[in-house]
Amino acid sequence: MISAIVHVASGREWRGGQRQVWLLAHELQHRGIDQVVVTSRGSELARRLEACGVRVRLTRWQAGLDPRVIWPILQELRRPALLHAHDAHALTMAGTCALLTRSPVVVTRRVTFPLRGRFFWKRACRVIVISRAVRDQLIQDGL
Repeated sequence: MISAIVHVASGREWRGGQRQVWLLAHELQHRGIDQVVVTSRGSELARRLEACGVRVRLTRWQAGLDPRVIWPILQELRRPALLHAHDAHALTMAGTCALLTRSPVVVTRRVTFPLRGRFFWKRACRVIVISRAVRDQLIQDGL
């Protein structure tokens, strides 16, 4: 039984993807959903989430694929939780943790760039796309 959502978002800047994470977490907070967002210390996303009362697990996420992020995610998975990866780098980190804990993963895709690797994408329970163009690219990429 899933009791919480562990969002994983690697973006250190403030752009559309981070705004979508913030909007989703803000609405889930309003609805009383137990959640935490694992993201970069000092990021605009972290600042805005904390300002609206969303629990944030701050990490020293320096590069896109930063192995230091794995331990904080694993600590948040001590209880049954759904992992929600909000970008490709987040999916690699969350997917690694999901393999270790057998936690389910969903991933959001916002861009039409071709996939470089499909390993974790094919293991996601669901892939959320923001447009038909993104969906069509993922189908073309074999998902």
